[in-house]
Amino acid sequence: MAIADMFGTKTSQWQSVIILLTCVTCSTVAGNVCIRLSSDVSCSECTDWGSCVPGSLPIDPWVDFAIRTQYEIQIDEIFDNLQLLDAHNAFNNRADGYGRNDTCEWPPPYGKPCFGLANHEFSVTDMLTMGIRGIEFDPWYCFDQMRLAHLGTSFKVGCLERNKLFADGVQEIADFLNKPENTGQIIRVYMNEKADQGHDDLVNHPFQASFGNRALTPSDLNNLYGGKWPTMRKMREDGKNVVIVVRDKTTDRDYTHGDIYIHRYNWTNIHENEFTPYPLCGGKTPGTGPWRVYSDSTFYTSVYNGPNVVGCILDFTELMKCHIHYPASDHTNPQLIRSAVFTWAEGEPTQQLDESSCVFLSGSTRRWHVANNCDQSLYFACQHVGDRNLWTVSDYSGPYEVTNRHCPPMYKFSIPQNGYRQQKLLEAAKGRSTWLNYGPWLPGYVEPKPNTDVPPTTESSGYKLTRTISLGFVVLAAIGGVIPRLLRRPASSSIFFLRHPSSSVSVIQHLHPSFSSSSKFFGVSVSRVFIHLLPRLLPPLSCAFIHVPPASSVGCRPSSSVVIRIRRLASSSIFFSSVDNYIWKWHSKCLLKFDRW
Repeated sequence: MAIADMFGTKTSQWQSVIILLTCVTCSTVAGNVCIRLSSDVSCSECTDWGSCVPGSLPIDPWVDFAIRTQYEIQIDEIFDNLQLLDAHNAFNNRADGYGRNDTCEWPPPYGKPCFGLANHEFSVTDMLTMGIRGIEFDPWYCFDQMRLAHLGTSFKVGCLERNKLFADGVQEIADFLNKPENTGQIIRVYMNEKADQGHDDLVNHPFQASFGNRALTPSDLNNLYGGKWPTMRKMREDGKNVVIVVRDKTTDRDYTHGDIYIHRYNWTNIHENEFTPYPLCGGKTPGTGPWRVYSDSTFYTSVYNGPNVVGCILDFTELMKCHIHYPASDHTNPQLIRSAVFTWAEGEPTQQLDESSCVFLSGSTRRWHVANNCDQSLYFACQHVGDRNLWTVSDYSGPYEVTNRHCPPMYKFSIPQNGYRQQKLLEAAKGRSTWLNYGPWLPGYVEPKPNTDVPPTTESSGYKLTRTISLGFVVLAAIGGVIPRLLRRPASSSIFFLRHPSSSVSVIQHLHPSFSSSSKFFGVSVSRVFIHLLPRLLPPLSCAFIHVPPASSVGCRPSSSVVIRIRRLASSSIFFSSVDNYIWKWHSKCLLKFDRW
């Protein structure tokens, strides 16, 4: 918020602020003693005025992994639906010398008379390292340079020659992105400029020099993406990971310096003290576009009280739960960042993740855990393929498996991509623990090939279980001695014949067009699906296998030796992909009693 905007033109108030602003050049703390928030976080080095030297803030590895996870799982979200932790007036921090003489102790309400000019204790470098991905800069031209200063539309006396150069602030972000572990991170830079100062070159050149082609420009948006925001995945593929915006308020105060790097971008902007917890969420509803809830911790004695006027974010939990896109905090610190974690339980993952790991959302802790046993029976988290805010769970539990077969039509096995979706999943689970599809983020993950042997369960598919299974038994022709043997199956098993929903063509005929409809009577191994009838209705529909011979042998009666091999493999519970040129798909649940044929 602009100081001039807050105070108007009251002379006495302005004089008070001028005195305070000139004190930012003072230093009252001798040596390298850490004070205020810096004393609470064990920085390796502090400045002469008691704030952590940029880059010296220690980071909790668990928080770092959890916050990075929460960004990674948004990879298929479009840019303006990303949830990015934000820092209100990020440049205005004590580490860079702003408000170095502040006396207000975090958190508010402040217990004694004090003044606080800085919005933050720690540097932009340390805020980015903590997990902040939204940076607000206020550029001001003074002393023949574009600098960073917290000022109003006309009040410029506080822009000092010692203020950080705008170019250095931009480069600080670039330095973070240049680290190997950060090259894929997405950063949103909010330019909160209060007047048309011109000097376009002093704004655009630092962007070009520090970001280069990594900045997604207005031209890129129109020419590469047709005017629509791309997903994080697409941005990464194209090497675009910085978006620079001004808030499009439909006023003459949106300064884009030639539209070369800066986008006009709109969002709903509210004070922290206007926000209400879930489910009210301050009035936000899904599909209403990006929202920003911001803080203000600055305090100018009797002149201005930011915590009272705007409010301060002291906990991110409800903001994450409501999917506030840009929760913009003041005095961002490790403890505050910890409250933004909605994914991993503290200390998780407790074991090294690899391609065999399985992750579940606990109904009791409401957090993610790595399962010690992937064969335990849990429900599956199912996300609607059209409206990703809709969640349900499978109607039955089972061991972990990456498949959509357990989810109802129009749903897929998935993972909640933000705090709001996790809340919806928790509500659907009603206290039950659920498997999560964390597979794509596991080391060594390979995208599974589409399962053409078992009909998918979505309405958009060519197969829908509720339409493909012909209820009733298939009449089997008594051919040789094989059919009688197959008929001696367990009473708990049955044989069904699958058809494509749009025609009389069987699944086998769909897979092998050379298969003729008359061939279906030559042997059950050609076109039969064996389904074990479990006590509930839906599980059998997911426990199916189809064995399809090559097209050249379709119509040939299966030999007894093949049947014997099937029995032997089934009885030993071996997962197999091919036997004697037959193509097999087998679900582990279906390895049942077929050896009694």
